[in-house]
Amino acid sequence: MAKARKFGPVQLARWLGLAGWQIAYARERGLVPAPDLAEGRWSEALAKTLPERAEEIRAAVGDRPGVGTVNAARHLAVHSGLDVERADVLELVARGLLRPVGRYRGNPVYAVRDLEELPRERVGAVVEERLAWTGASATAVEAARLLGWSVGLFEVRAERAGLVPRADGRYPRAEVVRLGAGPWDIPVDRGGGERGGPPVGRREPVAVGAGGGGGV
Repeated sequence: MAKARKFGPVQLARWLGLAGWQIAYARERGLVPAPDLAEGRWSEALAKTLPERAEEIRAAVGDRPGVGTVNAARHLAVHSGLDVERADVLELVARGLLRPVGRYRGNPVYAVRDLEELPRERVGAVVEERLAWTGASATAVEAARLLGWSVGLFEVRAERAGLVPRADGRYPRAEVVRLGAGPWDIPVDRGGGERGGPPVGRREPVAVGAGGGGGV
């Protein structure tokens, strides 16, 4: 009686006529069951139930390996004709509209098929919100230039006023303007910061949450 075969990932991929990365991505999506043998291999009995899923796996993961976040943004930009950036891809993931199909060196990768199936209007909404936020916000360098301060001085005063940037490092422009209204009557030291405590008569600290400032 012939000994039952055992299938590792490479052998299973060959058995199904698929590439190794397709098997890995299919496992991420639950299209291929976990190995049923202790050594991380599939039994022959289980492997024989999988060929009928090969076309389903191809349809789900596509015929090209996944792309990283930067390349996903580039592909989306070309496919949609929109000004898509890396931040937009991350936002699409955060909203549950896109999900990684695997990881490469610890970083998420996305199936080209999934990118191309994203509704253009949903991608466009994310892009528009980012552009609106960009127009209504400023980096520390931009804020300092707007107020005529050094970057160090802006950061010190912003921290004392409770004005914090969002995760992308940008500050709401309206709050930057309010910050510049002062009054700021504390001597400035040579390092571009300030000596002493908070300014006399200063308004209440600005509390800017992660969702503040409008947009994504």
